[in-house]
Amino acid sequence: MPVERGFAMNDIALPAGPPDPARARSLDDLVGCLRGLKTWAGDPSFDTITRRINARWRAAGRRADELARRGTVVDCFKPGRRRVNAELMVAVVQALHDYPGYVARWRQALRDGRVGTEAAAQVRVHDRLPDDLPGFVGRSAELAAVQEPVTVFTGMPGAGKTALAVHAAHRLAADGDFDVTLFADLRGFHPAMPPVEPAQILDGLRRRLAGRRALLVLDDAASMRQIAPLLPATPGSRTLVTSRRRLDVAQVEVEPLPPADARRLLTQAVPGVPAGSDPDAYRRVAERCGHLPLALTHAAGQLAARAGWTVTDHADRLDERRLRLELDERIESALHPSYQALPPGPQALLRTLALHPAADFDLAAAAALLGTTPVTAHLDHLTREHLIRPAGPGRYALHDLVRVYAARRGHDEDRPADRAAARERLHAWRFAQR
Repeated sequence: MPVERGFAMNDIALPAGPPDPARARSLDDLVGCLRGLKTWAGDPSFDTITRRINARWRAAGRRADELARRGTVVDCFKPGRRRVNAELMVAVVQALHDYPGYVARWRQALRDGRVGTEAAAQVRVHDRLPDDLPGFVGRSAELAAVQEPVTVFTGMPGAGKTALAVHAAHRLAADGDFDVTLFADLRGFHPAMPPVEPAQILDGLRRRLAGRRALLVLDDAASMRQIAPLLPATPGSRTLVTSRRRLDVAQVEVEPLPPADARRLLTQAVPGVPAGSDPDAYRRVAERCGHLPLALTHAAGQLAARAGWTVTDHADRLDERRLRLELDERIESALHPSYQALPPGPQALLRTLALHPAADFDLAAAAALLGTTPVTAHLDHLTREHLIRPAGPGRYALHDLVRVYAARRGHDEDRPADRAAARERLHAWRFAQR
């Protein structure tokens, strides 16, 4: 457990808070920060840290051969290295201080370019598809829409695009006659690593695709520029792409699950957990997860892991977190790269939109909140990134979890006086409409 303020160990007062990775200017600085975090967190053993990492990764569905080893965890703490495994370093931080805002600062420090990551240069093209989810539910309309040689599944972070693409690819592989099946993660919005450059995998991919009928899955694409050189040219080939951006090709919009499918995903994942005093608890959990498969899967893992808890207990916990403007770490991690990729104007608009009290809003209300016009370009940008969605002619809406994230960013980045002024502008505009 973290050492409390004012506690002293060996007559040396420990810092009141964990080390700030934003101050690191080199890889050795960052490693020193990690070593300081280990001390601040009570100096758990490397075995304990490794167990915590693997417990989280198993709950996320990782295979046994993808789990962390003690030796690689120890390596994260060694100075004098030229590169680090950014994903593992973030996992170490989570094992020591699992607070979403703090973990996000580590991701940003790793992404800022001051330090190298060994995984950035290692781009693997897999000769097999990831395993299909055994509890996959719904999505019949989206699956029926997969008709073109190239199909892009697009939608907001956490909507289940990758799971859908993998499920669709397994169906195509079972029904089709392909010479090769390939999967590549393009890291378009990876929290700690840069997007894959096509040249990093182009030569190896061409050798595998040359003259062969291929089924190719390109996950987490950032742009058409990234995927266009990778598309197979052999007739009969199929390519499935996932992206949280709208791209200029045949697209299938992936929305949050319908409420009934969201509840079914939960009940199938944890059939033995009692509902508790609230017979409608599964619905409450699904709603607090925004019906997003990523959030629902994480909630199911929590339901399974906490012995003695009922579904009602978990629903109550999610209600409390919502009041505190807290998101589970996986959801915050999914949303943060999209926010970080925005220009300052759309970022500011997204933060102020969280202050709007209604479920949807129009152009004039957005302009009143931001205090400037025009805002059309900002709204278009947020729509392309799936951070807001159309809600009728001239109207837009925020997903519930995006609203919580944006509100948290507003509390962290905007002065209280500026937030109060935005509310006053909105109130004055609404009064003028009467």
